[in-house]
Amino acid sequence: MKARAVLPVLLLVSAILSTAAAPRALADGGLVRASNTQSGLVVTLFTAPTPLRTGDADMSVLVQDAATRDPVLDAQVRVRITPDHEDAMPQILPLSHAAATNKLLQAGTVKLPIPGRYRIVAEVRD
Repeated sequence: MKARAVLPVLLLVSAILSTAAAPRALADGGLVRASNTQSGLVVTLFTAPTPLRTGDADMSVLVQDAATRDPVLDAQVRVRITPDHEDAMPQILPLSHAAATNKLLQAGTVKLPIPGRYRIVAEVRD
């Protein structure tokens, strides 16, 4: 597998996370939160539910070749989720095609433990 630079897709998820129970995350895409082109790849991050709230949240990533827009299915993808407060420890979530309904995506479910803002970084190696 050719090593490329880690592609950070940085964004602050300005989610108003409520304490209401979230519906079950389905690892099937969701709302586009960010898309970034770097090192010949287009990386698009999706989240669900909308709006995000405390509890389970789906993180899905689509990786495409920037020139052809063909999906890159053999990329290794993980997402780092960090609450935006002091002493916050990030959660690192490896994503997989097995967890996604749409097999062009890689997905996983993370538990958002507290209301507030989160920094989400998608890291891709192909």
